[in-house]
Amino acid sequence: MHPGGLPVNNFKNYFLCFFCIFFAGVTQTWAQESSIKITPLPVAQPEPPPVDSASSASTTVTPTENTTETSLKDILQNKKFQDNHEITDIRMRAEEGSLSRYSLKFNMSYKGSSVATPLGREQPNPDDMVRVTATSLNGSISGRYRLDSNSAVNLSTGITALHPFQGTDRMDLRTPSVSYDVFNRTDDFQIRNLVGASYETVPEYLRVGNVGGLNYTFSVVHDLGTSGFSAGVDTMFAYLIYNRDYQQSDKRISRYNLGFSPSIKYNFSDRLSASNNVVFSFWNPRFLKNSEALWSQTVSDRIGLGYAFTKDVYISPFIGCYPGKLAWDTTTVNIASIFSLM
Repeated sequence: MHPGGLPVNNFKNYFLCFFCIFFAGVTQTWAQESSIKITPLPVAQPEPPPVDSASSASTTVTPTENTTETSLKDILQNKKFQDNHEITDIRMRAEEGSLSRYSLKFNMSYKGSSVATPLGREQPNPDDMVRVTATSLNGSISGRYRLDSNSAVNLSTGITALHPFQGTDRMDLRTPSVSYDVFNRTDDFQIRNLVGASYETVPEYLRVGNVGGLNYTFSVVHDLGTSGFSAGVDTMFAYLIYNRDYQQSDKRISRYNLGFSPSIKYNFSDRLSASNNVVFSFWNPRFLKNSEALWSQTVSDRIGLGYAFTKDVYISPFIGCYPGKLAWDTTTVNIASIFSLM
């Protein structure tokens, strides 16, 4: 076992194995829901002895037919689950996706440069972490299989175009992943749980030996009476998997990351909202022997609007900044969107 990682000389095989287990589970669920019923042939009964016609009562015999019912339409039908209206937050409803058995969900985003250089090539990186700092246009697609009104499994990937307004000098395959997503409501709390695994494809992370990871996200939103305000928090945990030991040239990379993002939102209507999200991030440096040490990163802030054209179509322009280092060259303009088909 590598320090700071799982034994992953063949992580690709582990990921494919995880995918196969996931696919087998979906197939089993699918088969259980198909209505296949076979009625066995009737067993021949011995002929009854003759009886006296005077004392016998008339008997009507209905023959039993051998029937085989195979509801292939039910197997192939893209069933639509009923909306239970448990989730009312417009961003969370968009994340919940289509209520169809099979659907596609798209996430489109733009990560822009600083306000000081609107057409610049890089985003600020105040902690000098190993990550993609280029401005980028990102698109991901998720194939979703809905298990019921509240839960679904997802297979996701996508494309990232770096420096889109300067000629797009690189295109990356976005990290493929598989995940399980559950939405529910407890009293006045709207809750999302997401657990997943990913297979790394981005060059910056592959160069330091990162081949994938495991992640968990917990989100909760609570409406503050009838004021139009709501409060929430997103909690994120990611464990990174490496295929080699740490090297001096790897610099500032983590074993795992932990994040908390409390938010306050005002809902102008059931379609339009304004929000402020403060992000507190922590990381366990891989160059430390202590796997329990947590170092904090620079606190960041997201101030933006959200608009839902429909339940399945949502767009959110926002400004990203660092409250402790407020400056035009560390403030960025970004856009995120979600929409589902089928």
